[in-house]
Amino acid sequence: MSNSLTFDEQKSLQLLHREAGFQYVDKLTRETGLLSKQVMFFDLKGAALSSMNDKKSRHIQAEVSNIGKKCYPQLVDKVAMVNAPKWFAGLLKVLKAVLPKSALEKIELFSSTESLWDSDWAKQRLKRENMPGFLGGQLPEEELSDELAGKCLERTSLPDVTIKPRGKVSVPID
Repeated sequence: MSNSLTFDEQKSLQLLHREAGFQYVDKLTRETGLLSKQVMFFDLKGAALSSMNDKKSRHIQAEVSNIGKKCYPQLVDKVAMVNAPKWFAGLLKVLKAVLPKSALEKIELFSSTESLWDSDWAKQRLKRENMPGFLGGQLPEEELSDELAGKCLERTSLPDVTIKPRGKVSVPID
């Protein structure tokens, strides 16, 4: 997808995601009278260091982050990275030298879903019965939205294609 969208299109998609998140937490804040914030979960299972070296994505993330700091300063409470490979902890140590403390305080790193649930952070902030099974939660799959259950991703009619790193392949789809 990143090769088929322009820089501005990708930036717009990410900003749209932030706006949708902001509208949701703003609605909750107004309904409850309590400040609501977003927690984003990233499942890093199978992540490779080579896949995180995309210059275009880094530039988009930097620009979107700067816009987000100004437009949505209260949006994100935490970014929880689950199933983080060992090398990711090393990368985070390097980033500590360049990232602002305020950004680092928003990051929670877990090597597995069990380490997530064993953490004081999860015990204080999350309800396991409300979390999906793929995050170690207890919410039955039939109660998940189609998006969380992966039903929107069914590709029974699409071909499987393997593309080498930095390679390009055109696949016609009717």
